[in-house]
Amino acid sequence: MDALKFDGDFPPTDREQWLRSVEKAIKGADFEKTLVSKTYDGIRLEPLYEQSRTAAPVLLGGTKPWRIDQRIDLPDPVAANMQLLEDATGGAGGFVLVGSEAASARGFGLSLDTPGIMEQILEGLQPEGMKFRIDAGPRSLAFAESIFAMAERRGMAPSSLALDIGSDPIGSLASCGFAEEPPEQTLHHCADLFSTAKARGFDPRIFLADGRPYHGAGASEVQELAAVVSTALFYFRYFSSHGIDLDQARSSLSFLLVADADEFLTIAKFRALRRLWQRVEQACDLSPLPIRIHAETAWRMMSRYDPWTNLLRSTTAVFSAATGGADTISVLPFTSALGLPDANARRIARNTQSILLHEANLWRVADPAAGAGGFEELTSRLCEKAWSLFQDIEREGGIASSLEQGLLQSRLARTRQEHQNDILTKQRAITGISEFPDIRAETVSVLAPFREIPSPLPYIKTTNIPSLPSQRDAEPFERLRDKIEAFADKMGERPRIFIAQIGEPSASTSRVTYAANFFEVAGIEPVLTEEPVPLDSLGTAFRESGAHIACLITADEGCCSVKRNALATLNGTDCRFVFVAVDKPIVDAQWMLPGFSGAIFPGCNALAALKRAVVSITTATDAPLPARYGNGSY
Repeated sequence: MDALKFDGDFPPTDREQWLRSVEKAIKGADFEKTLVSKTYDGIRLEPLYEQSRTAAPVLLGGTKPWRIDQRIDLPDPVAANMQLLEDATGGAGGFVLVGSEAASARGFGLSLDTPGIMEQILEGLQPEGMKFRIDAGPRSLAFAESIFAMAERRGMAPSSLALDIGSDPIGSLASCGFAEEPPEQTLHHCADLFSTAKARGFDPRIFLADGRPYHGAGASEVQELAAVVSTALFYFRYFSSHGIDLDQARSSLSFLLVADADEFLTIAKFRALRRLWQRVEQACDLSPLPIRIHAETAWRMMSRYDPWTNLLRSTTAVFSAATGGADTISVLPFTSALGLPDANARRIARNTQSILLHEANLWRVADPAAGAGGFEELTSRLCEKAWSLFQDIEREGGIASSLEQGLLQSRLARTRQEHQNDILTKQRAITGISEFPDIRAETVSVLAPFREIPSPLPYIKTTNIPSLPSQRDAEPFERLRDKIEAFADKMGERPRIFIAQIGEPSASTSRVTYAANFFEVAGIEPVLTEEPVPLDSLGTAFRESGAHIACLITADEGCCSVKRNALATLNGTDCRFVFVAVDKPIVDAQWMLPGFSGAIFPGCNALAALKRAVVSITTATDAPLPARYGNGSY
């Protein structure tokens, strides 16, 4: 059989020829507006890239499978042990021990206050399975000491224990705005533990440069990278200033980046981190060595309603982190935003990785994105911009000083606002939440729902440290949906919106579909008419629909008298509010009846419009909300 020669089977072409074909395809539309977009860091995303033949290799340390890390955060140690053993036999290669005081525990997690908890949790796990990352916030050092003591009691060889202690006092300070002790004192404790652990034969990584506090606060890819590199350098400098050899110091570091559903940017972000840290090592006269990068799927992208869509987002995130070169990956179970995930959700989280690792064989190619023009360009642009921001942070005195002055927080706040505006106007859609919601989706069980947790009181208040928020993208829409679900519980049925075409000619069915999907986002059930409704039947049709509010659709050039009469007709019923669905933000004044009507259109502030709909429906009953729906604030 002859070998296939793809490069010889097609005639050669160039960018100019391609652009001429594009011009025909987009039929005179603006190329930049139609096919080019920008990230929140201002990086252009082109529709086509040529192969890169000059890109520098990304230091990955060879081809090897990434490690599947499973979160262990069940508060009951017996249940945690059962889950750990199930994960170990089911393919997990390591474990993330989540302490109850960690921000990522979100009210659950392990507590060292339980006597002998480490022995209970690790009972039955073989020594060769002792691969852990600690995620315990301010208690990370105490967790590590407990593990060291347990290993010595069991007579384990210290070399059989692979441990990332995960101490990140800078990240904890950024998240909380305070610390139980000054960061300098925490660093001294870390150095002491590092030295004593080495003397006892253990070889842990003690510091973690963690991107989660920044990503959860709305950071862009560049901002997360710059914060992580600056944090790692902060710890690097501490060891260096205390006489610890730099070669030994860098072996104490690990990194954590967040993987989300943006495939291209996530892959490029992981690749960029390795290049950025190589540059730091070269500046320190060190020959670059592969760094250890942990990945965790994004809390920010998780949703409470229709949580099954989280599986799609998490799978994309795992693929992207693995392709980008992560050494270990931890997946948040798909019900995490609802409460404490059960065994089924945890098993799916584990198997998501197992399938991509062992069936898709993603690990068999080192740096699969190498040479691909789009990924190489993105990686280079992220490196350039992240290095520039990193230098800005260093000029501000380093990561700790930038946080103390509130400078980094201000940068993140601006990006977070821009990102949130795109979500509220549905320019960035959240499947299952702001687009294609399923108002009849079955509920998903968790072991325990979230509960209100009192804020811990600091022993020592660090002044002038504005804490970073942590908010999921879907939360604004979910709070509106909570209002409607509470109303439905009280009334025994879901509230409805009457969606009707009126006048002649009728509007396109696409606008009807748009309106129905628009209001389902808030959990409001659409009642659609099959044919345009005559004006003299509009009031009757509305009453028969059982709806509380209405949305009217007509051709934009429709008769003004039709519009006025339609509003007057509905104003004579118990209709509480009328929306009109239009194609453009320019609304005919004939549709505007103050306090009674408003418009929806692609690009409008969907949250504001839906809030008006929810208020119109719920204020008449003024029903108190069940406790599970929170305080109902917007």
